Amino acid sequence: GALPTELGLTPLRKIRFYGNFFSGSIPEEIGLMSNLDAIYLDDNALTGTIPGNLSTCPMLADIRMYNNQLTGTLPDLSMLDNLALFYMDHNFLTGSIPQSLFNSSSSSLTDLQLQMNKFDGFMPDLLENAILLKTLNLANNNLEGTIPKNIGTAKALKKLLLYGNSFDGTVPDELAFCSELESLGLHDNRFTGTISGLIGSLSKLKNLTLSDNGFTGTIPTLFKNLEILQQLSLEGNLLTGDVYPEMCEIGINTFTVDCDIECDCCSGCSEMDLLIDELGRYGVDESP
Repeated sequence: GALPTELGLTPLRKIRFYGNFFSGSIPEEIGLMSNLDAIYLDDNALTGTIPGNLSTCPMLADIRMYNNQLTGTLPDLSMLDNLALFYMDHNFLTGSIPQSLFNSSSSSLTDLQLQMNKFDGFMPDLLENAILLKTLNLANNNLEGTIPKNIGTAKALKKLLLYGNSFDGTVPDELAFCSELESLGLHDNRFTGTISGLIGSLSKLKNLTLSDNGFTGTIPTLFKNLEILQQLSLEGNLLTGDVYPEMCEIGINTFTVDCDIECDCCSGCSEMDLLIDELGRYGVDESP
C-alpha cells in the first residue's frame, strides 16, 4: 500500500519502513517532520520523485531510498548540514549529480551511493569539501567527462567506484593523495593514456579494476608495492609488455590481463579479438 500522509503530523525522529511492499509516491508531508534524522524507505516499490522539501528537515543525517523505482532528479539538499549517509542506488533517477551535495564547506557526507541509475553529465568537481567522504559509488550510470583533479583532496576516501560509465581522459595523478583507498573501480569506461605509476603508492588498495578501457603502455613497475592487493583486472586495454616477476610475488588472488601479455601468475586472460571492434571508442585507428 501507500505510505501514510499523516507522518507529517508526528514528532518522529526515525522512519524505518524498509523491506516491505510500499508503493506509490513518497508523501511531501515528510518535509514537515522537523525532528527527523533518519529515513529508511529502501527495498520497496516506491515510484514518483524524491520530495523536494526534504531539505526542510534540518536534522536529517541518514537517507536511504535504494532499491525502489524512483524517477526524476535529485533535489537540492545543500541545507542538510548533518547529512552523512545518502543511498539512492538502484532506482531510475536522471539528470546530473548536483554540485549542492558538496557545497557546504563543512560537509558531513561520508557515504554517497548513486550507482545503478540513469544519471548523466559530469562528476561533481567540488570534492575539496568532501573531507569526510569514505564511499563514492557512481557506477553504472551515463556519466562522462574526466575525473576532477581535486579528487585528491578527498583524503578519507576508501571506495571510489566509477565503473560502467563513459568517463574519458587520463586518470589524474592526484588520486595518489587518497591514501586510504581500498577499492578503485574504473573498469568499463573510456579512459586513455598510460596507467599512472603513482597508484602503486596506495598501500591499502585491495581491489583495482581498470579493465575494458583504452589504456596504453606497460603495467607500472610501482604496482609491486601494492602488497595487500587481492584483485587486479587489466584486460581489455591496449597494454604491452609482460608482467614482471615482482608482481607475482604479491600473491594476488584474482589477476587478469589480455592473453597476449605474458604472465606466470595470472588467474585468467582475455582474448583481444573483440577489442579490435571497439577501438573506435577511443579514437584509435588500426588501419595500415
